[in-house]
Amino acid sequence: MKTRAALFGLSLLSSAALANDYNTQLDVDYFNVDSFDTIKIEGTYYLENVSTNNTAWSEAAFMGRNTSASLSYTDFDSDAYQVVLGGDFYHNDSFCWFRRYLF
Repeated sequence: MKTRAALFGLSLLSSAALANDYNTQLDVDYFNVDSFDTIKIEGTYYLENVSTNNTAWSEAAFMGRNTSASLSYTDFDSDAYQVVLGGDFYHNDSFCWFRRYLF
């Protein structure tokens, strides 16, 4: 129960942070399916500020075509883990993304 309360508090904090322009984003996800816990932490850095003016907050980086780099760590019920390096690159009307599974 304490884990759920902490995650709820983090989600409220992150929603307040989205009210302004930003260039970093931290996502924490928790899943529990049939007593199988999965926790994912992902950090994203945007090279330019992401503006939330006149757009949906959840899609602001995509709509603004902001280039980014990200790193994520996923723990699968303490049995296995995954580390992923990724990013999105925008130039004019071209889009390129990459994901590299490190572990």
